[in-house]
Amino acid sequence: MSIVPLKKRYLLKNIQEVIAFLTMASASIKKHITFLSMDARSSLGVIGFSFSTPKEHLACEAALVEYLLADVSCDKRYKKRYLELFGFPQQYDFDLNTVFERLDRLECSAGTLTLSFHGGMSTQKVFKVLIYQALIALQYATTDLLANEASALKRMQKSFEKITELLALCAYVFDAETMARTHERLKILSQIVYEEEPETIIALVGTHNYRWVLLDLSYILFEESSFYSSRDMPILFFIRHRVKRKHSKLVKKIKKSLYM
Repeated sequence: MSIVPLKKRYLLKNIQEVIAFLTMASASIKKHITFLSMDARSSLGVIGFSFSTPKEHLACEAALVEYLLADVSCDKRYKKRYLELFGFPQQYDFDLNTVFERLDRLECSAGTLTLSFHGGMSTQKVFKVLIYQALIALQYATTDLLANEASALKRMQKSFEKITELLALCAYVFDAETMARTHERLKILSQIVYEEEPETIIALVGTHNYRWVLLDLSYILFEESSFYSSRDMPILFFIRHRVKRKHSKLVKKIKKSLYM
């Protein structure tokens, strides 16, 4: 019966000290190392191991205990391939709430924020930012429509169109049932917004269907469960494999915003 190797990855601090330590380490530790990666912008590093028994795993972990920051075995961003392609997540990952707050402040001051996305960023996070930005625009357009501002209806139509397209694009990386339900409701509301008179649309804003759509969008934006994390991927991979053949203005804009 063949033994399935136990593969582990660890985020390390003081990587230069780790390298010095490993040069003097015993063969019983060195033989398990599969890769060692260093962050050029910090003192962080990642080491990969392949063990045959839990005892070997515990021995290596104990030997490196003063340098261990985290066990990142389940975080694919720390795989050797990902590190070589995108670098360390600490250099490109971002806090969603911080970005949301910045977007709120900019909208309040009538400012604009040109968004750009590193290829290694989470597709879920990127689309949450795009949906949040479009939702802010929708809320402002709705407020202006209620105040009878002339340009509000056209802005509201564009916001519905953008949110509907965003949901259709990113359905794969979120809960399929929630996305399908919200997308269908948005399509119906979009049709009303495009075809009916302003008075009818103003009445629509107060309906349960309109509020349900906003609640669904809030769930998508603020749901923090890791249940669907396995569906997530770097935004570069998503663009290459999921929307490669799509050529709408929105897709082109997202592609243009990518950097490495």
